[in-house]
Amino acid sequence: MRFTLRTKIFITFALVSLVPLILLALVGIYVVNTTQRYNIGQLEHQLLTQKEKEIEKFLTDVKTLFHVQVASQVSAMSGIPFDQQEFLLEEMIRANRHITEISFVEYDASYPEKSENGMELAMRMAGGVARELKDQRASPAFKKAIKGEDYFGSITSNNGEYFLPVAAPVKNKDGVIIGVISGVVSLKPVARMVTDGILGNSGYLMLADEKGELWAKPQNLSFAHFGSHVFILSVLGGYAGGGAESQEEYQSSFGDLVIASGKKLKDVEWALVAEWPKADAYAAVYSIMSQAAWFLLMILAMVMVVSTLFAYRILRPIRILEKGAKIIGGGNLDHRIALETRDELESLANSFNAMAKNLKGIEELREAKARLEGLARSLAKEKELSQIKDHFIATASHQLRTPISVIRWTAEGLAASGKEPLDPVETKSKIDDLYKNAESLSKIVGDLLTISELGIGYKPGVVSRFSIREKAKEVMEGFESTAKSRGITLEFKAPDGAYAIEASVLNIARAMEQLLGNAIMYTKDGGTVLVELSENEHEAAFSVKDDGIGVPANDQKFLFGEFFRATNSIEAKNVGTGLGLFIVKTIVEGHGGRVACESPASWGEGKEQRKAGSRFYFTVPARLQPDSTVLAGNDLPK
Repeated sequence: MRFTLRTKIFITFALVSLVPLILLALVGIYVVNTTQRYNIGQLEHQLLTQKEKEIEKFLTDVKTLFHVQVASQVSAMSGIPFDQQEFLLEEMIRANRHITEISFVEYDASYPEKSENGMELAMRMAGGVARELKDQRASPAFKKAIKGEDYFGSITSNNGEYFLPVAAPVKNKDGVIIGVISGVVSLKPVARMVTDGILGNSGYLMLADEKGELWAKPQNLSFAHFGSHVFILSVLGGYAGGGAESQEEYQSSFGDLVIASGKKLKDVEWALVAEWPKADAYAAVYSIMSQAAWFLLMILAMVMVVSTLFAYRILRPIRILEKGAKIIGGGNLDHRIALETRDELESLANSFNAMAKNLKGIEELREAKARLEGLARSLAKEKELSQIKDHFIATASHQLRTPISVIRWTAEGLAASGKEPLDPVETKSKIDDLYKNAESLSKIVGDLLTISELGIGYKPGVVSRFSIREKAKEVMEGFESTAKSRGITLEFKAPDGAYAIEASVLNIARAMEQLLGNAIMYTKDGGTVLVELSENEHEAAFSVKDDGIGVPANDQKFLFGEFFRATNSIEAKNVGTGLGLFIVKTIVEGHGGRVACESPASWGEGKEQRKAGSRFYFTVPARLQPDSTVLAGNDLPK
């Protein structure tokens, strides 16, 4: 990803200024959060401990009040006058106004089978009323109290008010259990203690009985949520509440995420639980985080303003440099960059100006050099044309001298013998010499004209798309009479295919004629000449193979040179200009093809190598087009 310089400056400023602040804020928030969590645990623990002591004091006061000891040595409560029992019960109700009912129960330890054991003897209720006396023998309160133990029963409720059954043994002067005092105490004071416990703005306390059912709770809470209930049961099961290390987090009955701690009360199987909504408990932390975020946003806004101003001061001269560089790069080397910043950018502008000045000088030198090179090329071309003209004149003079001389000498001989009768045989011989040299002269002139027509660096002008197979057959037809007169067999081999090429029809035909004519010329009478075609995706190949005199190995590398003739062709006294294969090479390479010779003479010695013959071939790029039309042989341009 690529960034503009303005963006890079902003990112740099932001990293330098914001990253340390962000790191500092994160560390600070972590410390505050950790400290706050510890403080929450301590506050919950302190409130739980305070309420635990208040509840225990209430229970201790009730238990102390129910501890009755008679100052006589009677063996059962029935030994105490009834009016004294009632008076004592009324005094106990006056001493603790939260007692709603209280009674004495008969028990004679010396006579356990006594029928009166477990029967209430006297009872009083708050407000001075009484109810019918009950048989308490089957009650858990009576059974536990006669064993000498204090009893706190399961909490009961009536019209939304909760009550606690209480019982304790009554002892005589000697400490012998003579009965049981049983009563019911209202838990309104305990409920008020719990509901008065507040944590922060919305934290609260709850108190559950031994079954985990809430009986002291906030007024708008109807039941314990699953999370609260599970936590209450864990407290009843021995959870060590209090402190940050023992906190739990869960969803409360109000649907809030709360931080909870709990304590199990000692004398009763009650669970005292504190729940503090996390949003309220961490309000101070959230406030600090919000303030930190606003502070960072303010810093970011300031960074944007400062970085924009700073970027403008840096980018303005850079843009001037950029504009000047584009003008100079566009070719206006007379342009100069005017920049005064008294810093490195001004030095850079001066360097640009010096570079433009130097480039101006270099451009002027280059233009002068181009003019000189153009003049030199013109002179070289003129010299080349002069050399071509001289070369052509020298070649034509050299090649034409011999046949012209022979024709002149023969004509002079015939003219000198004009006064005497001519021998018909001799005359015919001289006429044949004249014809042969005239043919040779025609061949030389034709080759020279072809070389002149092709020129140096030949490239085909007008090209046509045609079948090289059909053109090869047409060329072979032109040599059939010559081959037949010497008993030479012409064979043609070409696998099925289109053999379509794009080339100069005339010049490709010239190349074929030259190779096929050479093959027939150097093949002995009765021999065989094979014309073979092949093609692939990229090119087509034309090949002529004969069983003639072959080509010596030392001559093969010069074979396609100008005016070169192989030594064995000179020995055979065959007439030739040495231009035929050069013409073939010029045509083929002008089309982008290749030309070559293969002759077993390069592997043989002496006369044996001349019996092997030779193979000449050339290739031409096919340049096949899927929608091109291949012309038939009879439709080819003539």
